[in-house]
Amino acid sequence: MHPMKRDEIVLAFKKLSLVLQCYDIQCDTYCDEMLTHFHHAVIKAMSANVWFTQNDVAFALNQIVNMLKIDDVYLLFDNLNMNKLNIPKKVAILLDDETPFSNFTEFFAILMSGNTFVGKLHDNDQFLLPALSELLISIDSRFAEKIFFTNTHLANFDSIILSSLSDSDHIYDKYWSKYTHILKKKKKTIAIIKGDESSDDLDKLSSDIFTYFGKGNRSVSKIYIPHGYDINTLINSFTKYEYLKHHSRYFNNYEYNKSICLINKIPHYDNGFVILKESDDVISAISVLHYQEYFSVEELCKDIGNKRAEIETICCKDAFFDGSVVFGSSQSLTFRRFYSDLMSINELLS
Repeated sequence: MHPMKRDEIVLAFKKLSLVLQCYDIQCDTYCDEMLTHFHHAVIKAMSANVWFTQNDVAFALNQIVNMLKIDDVYLLFDNLNMNKLNIPKKVAILLDDETPFSNFTEFFAILMSGNTFVGKLHDNDQFLLPALSELLISIDSRFAEKIFFTNTHLANFDSIILSSLSDSDHIYDKYWSKYTHILKKKKKTIAIIKGDESSDDLDKLSSDIFTYFGKGNRSVSKIYIPHGYDINTLINSFTKYEYLKHHSRYFNNYEYNKSICLINKIPHYDNGFVILKESDDVISAISVLHYQEYFSVEELCKDIGNKRAEIETICCKDAFFDGSVVFGSSQSLTFRRFYSDLMSINELLS
């Protein structure tokens, strides 16, 4: 087979978006054999991982479809002149199980830049990305030579992308230092309340908090509130997510974190399915939301600046804060988000 040209890769991904638009997670039968196979893989994934709910898998797929429709996404690779030497590399990645298809942006970037993708499957997610890649291979069989998965050990690769496990970073540095690598630090998203938000604004913010059970790096884990703000206004906007108390794994986390607060006499708010407690920390546990008061915009800017290395995204009303996004969009796989992800691995792929 002759090597794939850039235009051919672009066309294949655009066709993939059209195929995925025909997929309905609630449908049990398809005329298309590949969609039937894909659907079976999705069902297996949801059975194997209780965090992968039908709604969240459907949401994640919709974000992928929307991103693949944007022509500017494909132009990025020409503008960045990725893989300047035009010598394909085998780029490995330790896949995670934070959210459904959470490593799609790396998968897309590696293939779009003409390199070969080598994925080490996570124990809790053996099905989703491999099934998506099979759809891509059905569109253009040459991708079969560019996509590899393993559930054992990684071997025969040139570079690697790793996700941080904080305390284990030193192990990564020691083991992977002989390879060209990126260690993606664990980050979370913050939100800023001004105090004049409408109920609709807060409703959108609640989706930024609770989509994917708060597990993704785009999930809001901390909220800055102005001094004197009635936090009950915020808590009351979470009502539509009360169904989370019926998710056993999530509720186990909630009960555990609630007991920690009670035993250690930590002041907190509790609405029956999420704990809100005051903290300087950006990253919070599942079912816990941190908040912090600010007295001035200057103080807010300084504190956020000091924590910028831990922050993935900032969301607020009207995106008034520099570099922020509007409420309700932190989880969206937008062009802006993809650009940010791509820039972080551009040096590795070049």
